Amino acid sequence: MEDDKYSKGIRKTGFILESKVGDTLRRAGWTVISNKYYEDDFEGSVREIDLLAYKVSKVQQVSIYTTLLISCKKNDVNVWALLANEINLKNPNADW
Repeated sequence: MEDDKYSKGIRKTGFILESKVGDTLRRAGWTVISNKYYEDDFEGSVREIDLLAYKVSKVQQVSIYTTLLISCKKNDVNVWALLANEINLKNPNADW
């Protein structure tokens, strides 16, 4: 893509990170909704969350929804990371 004012403007935002995170989640089987609006009941205003991702699993007759609310930020000074641990299947809380 030509390095024009639009592509320069996009690189100044968190959109590229948002797009990459969304693509990664979709490839991993998550359902992803981008740019979902919600009401901030603390401030009484409408806000936007970058990504809402969820998976549904069935345990016996119960549907379990695992949901991620993700806000992607851009910062030229600091590095941001999402860290996760492997699930400990010996933990009794890991087996629903």
